Amino acid sequence: DKNFTLAAERTFPSLNKGDIAIRSGLTIGDRDFKQISAGLSYKINKVGFDYGFSLPLGTIKETAGNHKLAMTYHFGGPTVEEQYALEVLEQYKQLKEKTDYTSTKNVASLDDPRLKDIKDAIEKRNYAKANGMLMQRAKDLLPDIEVLNLSKRLNLVSAFYPVMEIETYSDDWEILLSSGIENIIKGKDSQAIKQINVAQSLNQNDAGLSNFLEKAEELTHIKADRVPSDFNRGYIEYKFYESDILYEQKKYDDAARKLNQILDFEPEKIAAIKKLGSCHYLMENYALALYYWENALKLETNTKERTTLLKIVNQTKRKINPDLDTAGKKDTLSKQAQNAREIERLYRLGANLYLKGDHGKAADVFRKIMTIDPENKKAKQALERVLRLR
Repeated sequence: DKNFTLAAERTFPSLNKGDIAIRSGLTIGDRDFKQISAGLSYKINKVGFDYGFSLPLGTIKETAGNHKLAMTYHFGGPTVEEQYALEVLEQYKQLKEKTDYTSTKNVASLDDPRLKDIKDAIEKRNYAKANGMLMQRAKDLLPDIEVLNLSKRLNLVSAFYPVMEIETYSDDWEILLSSGIENIIKGKDSQAIKQINVAQSLNQNDAGLSNFLEKAEELTHIKADRVPSDFNRGYIEYKFYESDILYEQKKYDDAARKLNQILDFEPEKIAAIKKLGSCHYLMENYALALYYWENALKLETNTKERTTLLKIVNQTKRKINPDLDTAGKKDTLSKQAQNAREIERLYRLGANLYLKGDHGKAADVFRKIMTIDPENKKAKQALERVLRLR
């Protein structure tokens, strides 16, 4: 008899919890022979368990099929690859017991001469190959905290995305995902989680991407600002939605924070820039409102909108200092707008340092704001909060 079998198998590897594999197949043969089959395997160290099921089609009506269960034990010493894997696992366990969460950010530089060919594989986005080469080098490179952290990141990425062909990518979520993976390998965790999170918000039906984001959160200890699953218009639109609600509730500071999160990804998003101007105007931060509206005016191409913005800009200038003479007004307002821009930049820098736990540097940044604007309430409150934690 001649039989033709079509089969597929998927393995889910794990460094310390064993490998799980699932498989299925369809067999067609002579004399109308047809059969479906499925199986499940689990292997850890030298012990393996296998389950197989097969069911002929078109035969006895109430057959329950064939079930097979097997256990295997591999005699002999571990292979070279298994020895390297065990060494990496042992180093990981030691670091987990002795170091804090921040140690995962200390990632080996890809400019290290020892990692040259690994760097080449990463730049070609062949993460499975890069991970395999690093595992082969484990004996020579360990113990090294930075190399171990690189290994953990490559192991995670290669499990979900063994190879990425970015040249074929055209969707925004694919480009963001690729950039996020690049940053997570380099240890730029905050930016990586933001990019992967936005990619996931644009492709919420991709279960693999959602799982990858979850594992990346566990690795970096950074919680992503996820978009709810029932909101299908992406991260940027969700931030607009949140800011609209906060704006209606007159929580202008919180609304401005949501709009700034939009500008992190789309710095020239005119709608966000205009609304930031409105938020700061209502908070009586007139110089900062002027800065955002002037930026919006530079970007706006619609003639009607430009006329409206120009009117708002002129009104805001008069609001800032109605008594300035025409000659001195332009220079003074320009300086105020520049100061407002610098204050905003410094405040965001200080907030990021605070979130990272670097309270000393955050305090220095907020003090610098106070030297520019001694009456700045936001910077004063932030400085007081940081000093209480030191």
